[in-house]
Amino acid sequence: MFAAATYAQRRRQLAGRLGSGVVLLPGHGDSPINYRDNAYPFRQDSTLLYFCGINQPDVALLIDCDSGRCTLLADEPQPDDIVWTGPVPERAALAAS
Repeated sequence: MFAAATYAQRRRQLAGRLGSGVVLLPGHGDSPINYRDNAYPFRQDSTLLYFCGINQPDVALLIDCDSGRCTLLADEPQPDDIVWTGPVPERAALAAS
C-alpha cells in the first residue's frame, strides 16, 4: 500500500474539512458462505482502506476531528485464531501503519 504518512495526511484532511465531531469508519468482517468457517475471500471496506490502509477483518477507525487523534479499534489475535488463519499482525503493528 502507501506510506503511513499518506494515510495520516488523508485523515488530517478529512478532520479539517469536517471541522469538529467524531468520525467512525467501520471495516468489514468475514462473510460466511454457508457456515461461519467457510467465508468468501475478504475485501476491506474501501473507505477504511483509503484512510488507514489496513486490510484485516474486524477493525474500525475512530477519528476525533477536534483533537486530531485517531484510534484503531480491534481485538488482539488469539492463539485459537492463529491456528486457523496462520500468523496475523498484532494490532499495535497495524496501528503504526
